[in-house]
Amino acid sequence: MKFPIKKEKKAKIQKVGLFLDENVEKMNEISKKFNLDLVQLCGNENTEYISKSLIPVIKVIHIIENMSIEKLGEKIESFSKVSEFIILDTYSDTAAGGTGKTFDWSKYKKIFNKNPRRFRPEKLTSSFRFPHVVDEEKKEVWVYVASGFPTTLAVPHLMKIHYPGYKSCLCNKETFISIGGKF
Repeated sequence: MKFPIKKEKKAKIQKVGLFLDENVEKMNEISKKFNLDLVQLCGNENTEYISKSLIPVIKVIHIIENMSIEKLGEKIESFSKVSEFIILDTYSDTAAGGTGKTFDWSKYKKIFNKNPRRFRPEKLTSSFRFPHVVDEEKKEVWVYVASGFPTTLAVPHLMKIHYPGYKSCLCNKETFISIGGKF
């Protein structure tokens, strides 16, 4: 007996433009010109700025040393309302990101530990294979990102399939473990 081979539809690779404190009109012009799918905002862009974006936004929140848990919670809450995704990154005086510096995530554990529930890949109907934790109360999915760029591109597509209406937050290993994630 022969079984038909089911071809899996390949996910579209999404183009992401990274911007740092760019004029919003210019960002929208560049996004349109290069047919970007998403923009990642890495600077001091506020919610008003983000709401003027013509395409979905990934907002980077820079964690300043000794930032209060309340302040971080407010930022996440505020930016989650206008952004498709949130990335948490360590603040640096010398660079806008990508420094590899970490900080003590355990200080912020309370924010992420609101009854998180981990979904195992075998419970899913298709290919959301990234380790992740779901916060049902906030409708957020925290996704562990090991290598960065390829995962960042795949997550938006998979979120629409597996968790429609949820916001995704990409996080590093320390954060993932601190919010109850398991590998």
